[in-house]
Amino acid sequence: MPDFTIARAEEAALPACFALLPMLAAPEAIIFTARDADGTLAGAGGLLWQSWGEPAGLPAWVHVLPDRRRQGIGRALMAALKAEAIGALGSVWAGRSIADDSEAAAFARACGFIAERRQLFFEADARDFQRQIAPTVDRLRSRGRIPDGARVAALDDAPVDEIGLLVAQEFRSGPLRMAQMLGRAMIADPAEAPIDRLGSRVLMVDGALAGALLSRRTGADAAHIVCNVVAPGWRKGWANALLLEGFTRATIAAGCTRIGFDCRDDVRDTIGLAARSGADHIRTDGLFRYAVADSAD
Repeated sequence: MPDFTIARAEEAALPACFALLPMLAAPEAIIFTARDADGTLAGAGGLLWQSWGEPAGLPAWVHVLPDRRRQGIGRALMAALKAEAIGALGSVWAGRSIADDSEAAAFARACGFIAERRQLFFEADARDFQRQIAPTVDRLRSRGRIPDGARVAALDDAPVDEIGLLVAQEFRSGPLRMAQMLGRAMIADPAEAPIDRLGSRVLMVDGALAGALLSRRTGADAAHIVCNVVAPGWRKGWANALLLEGFTRATIAAGCTRIGFDCRDDVRDTIGLAARSGADHIRTDGLFRYAVADSAD
């Protein structure tokens, strides 16, 4: 008999669960706790009831306290999440990409997840990166491809709720949660903020939000692109290049010498940019999925 119990989280337990899994502090979250026989919290798991990934599924996370690991608690929490997801979208996705050789990946596989695809991580010299982007923007300008009313601006120059909605729609996450994260970035110490307000940039066209590139600082002289999103009406053209060029200039001005970025292994444009800028391939992570529909019969 296991010496722990799994149950839906009571309201009094939510602060502790959010401390372990802050991404679940959202109205659409379903959260379970694992407790020892004496009631002590041993871990938590949860999923967000929203479409995520391709094929569509529900994103899930599990966190077990270090001294209670390797005792079946994580698997039991994940089993509860998978049972909750049956009849929903057919899949459960690990809520983040996972290094192939990590303990987290071994846990995912033990729970029946498979690596559906790969996420490639790169790091480039900032000026080498800029030398690849700037000529493209210059060419687009000289050919009249960039509208006169287009400009790249600081994060402060667009409403936080609009940025949150744009990013949330692209990544199928909660717009309220995204807006809250951006709000924290506006007041937090840049070294601790989830988003760097100084390096991040927005694209405005005639005063309307058309895109956003969000970054975070990963060291005193390094930044990583968290996401680069362009509104549907401005895709497949100049907008992405203009955002990248504006971000790179701002990042170099802020003292960064290295720029990190990542993409799925089927995104040829970004992989090509990595090659042309001489970027180092830092690591490859797996995007893990569990096919609920296949196991519900």
